[in-house]
Amino acid sequence: MLSLASAGEAGTRWSDAGPGSAVALRASGPASSPQASAQAPIAWCGSGETPENRLPQVALPSASTIRVIYAVPAGAPDRFGEAANAITSDVAAIDQWWQLQDPTREPRWDLYPFPGCTVGLADLDLGVVHLGHDAAFYAVSSGYERVVDELAPSLGVAEKALVFFDGAFADPLICGTSEQAPRNGGAYGVSVVTLRSECGSDLGAGGYTARVAVHELVHNLGATPVVGPPNRCVDPRLAGHVCDSESDLMYPYAFAGMRLGDAVLDIDHDDYYEHSGQWWDVQDSPWLVHLPLRTLTVNVSGPGSVSSAPEAIECVATCTVSLETDYPIRLVAAAGPGAELYGWRGACSGETACALTMTGDLSVEAVFGPRRPRLTVRVVGRGTVTSVPGGIHCPGRCVAPYPRNASVKLRQRPAAGWKLERWSGGCARKPSCTLALAADRSETVTFKRAGK
Repeated sequence: MLSLASAGEAGTRWSDAGPGSAVALRASGPASSPQASAQAPIAWCGSGETPENRLPQVALPSASTIRVIYAVPAGAPDRFGEAANAITSDVAAIDQWWQLQDPTREPRWDLYPFPGCTVGLADLDLGVVHLGHDAAFYAVSSGYERVVDELAPSLGVAEKALVFFDGAFADPLICGTSEQAPRNGGAYGVSVVTLRSECGSDLGAGGYTARVAVHELVHNLGATPVVGPPNRCVDPRLAGHVCDSESDLMYPYAFAGMRLGDAVLDIDHDDYYEHSGQWWDVQDSPWLVHLPLRTLTVNVSGPGSVSSAPEAIECVATCTVSLETDYPIRLVAAAGPGAELYGWRGACSGETACALTMTGDLSVEAVFGPRRPRLTVRVVGRGTVTSVPGGIHCPGRCVAPYPRNASVKLRQRPAAGWKLERWSGGCARKPSCTLALAADRSETVTFKRAGK
């Protein structure tokens, strides 16, 4: 719980108040006007108001996404029309700040492919929730819990939510509240920024309000563990924070008017982000994307399609998808009626599923064609059978496809102490047999012990 608190110094300060899983930003006196930043506004590409999660999501197939929600109490003015672009701009500022702090990560925002929009944060799946009670219902000590109780049922198991609440809690100087829950979504994944508090707001400027938002979000990604960090605050009322530098994002105090751009994501990287300790590291959160994004291109030749697991691709021609670095993906080919997979080209080969890890930009092609006749060879006794052209090499049972009407020569070789007894076809006891494959065909080669 982060707050603006008088500290006996010039100006006012933020402070996190109270130990426990919920932390909130609160002010003990009127806040000064936040300083504006130079953040360029971003226009939201969406339209309309919905509390539902829009599907499909853009790129990155993962359930661990961060939904952004504008929540307004019943009977209060709905300011979503003016807030949508401002919220989108603050989210973009958070994303940009994060990548400046760590070029290998960014928050995994929930995006939706709005028509006519270039893929990016303007595609934010920005939801609107009209809460079931008036502003006074949430202006109590349990106000945060009441907001969470209403929002949690609409969140997926692995989702988190960054909520811009157009109201205030019991203490009008609470600026933001969050659960500290590193691996949980749903009910444990809600961070709330209060827009009607007395903390002041510069929503859309990428400054003060954006800093409150990212502070609470980082709490919800698991910062800062109570046990482990060498610079954790010793005052139990400041649990979940570090006290080594006022510039640290998770420092419990900051002068009012400070901007997001002034914050540092873990000074010296020894407390909660990119550290070498055994305690939880926020950099490992599944709600962060591994950068840079890699491009996977899938081409389909012939009558068939390619899908993937986890779900990211459903392709019948040429498809591209952006996936994060080191993302594992498995491509599965499905042939059309009367067709079959001839094989993979590019980053995969063979005729089975294609398993990839996105260490760079990759391209694969699935080649389909008319179903080919199958030659099945079964070996009885001890010996081997091979083919020209290749495909058959067994003892046991072998199956290989060949072009229609292909001429396939089978050669048999008994094991030591064994001899050929017979072919199942018209090859008698010849050492080889040539077949014309107009359709599926089976051959059995029988060996027996020599001298019998």
